[in-house]
Amino acid sequence: MMWYEKYLIYAYKDFNCAGLLKKVWQDELGIDLNINCNIVDNIDKQNEIFKNIQYANKIDVPIDKCAVIMYSRAGTIGHVGVYVDIRDGFILHAHKDFKSAILQPKKDVYTLNPFYAYYSYD
Repeated sequence: MMWYEKYLIYAYKDFNCAGLLKKVWQDELGIDLNINCNIVDNIDKQNEIFKNIQYANKIDVPIDKCAVIMYSRAGTIGHVGVYVDIRDGFILHAHKDFKSAILQPKKDVYTLNPFYAYYSYD
């Protein structure tokens, strides 16, 4: 089983996108993001997702398990996911429209969220 497969069983009611990112980094990397997992449900607080993460570094090229932050045209964080380094790149994310965690090709996710940044844990 690949590391990301175990997260595909979670329903959106269990983990929204920020909660899924938090769980993956805790389980896979031993990093506690110290974020409110309901942040993305409150548009006024979305930019707090990385407020307490001094060790997260913005990177130009994604690496496996890095955070993918997707921005609205207004510049606020609209969605987050985890990069999965397989084939041409996939995003593991939770979305209420899918009602669960899902693994999608990055090109499909970026069509909906055209502005994004990657953050590493190194």
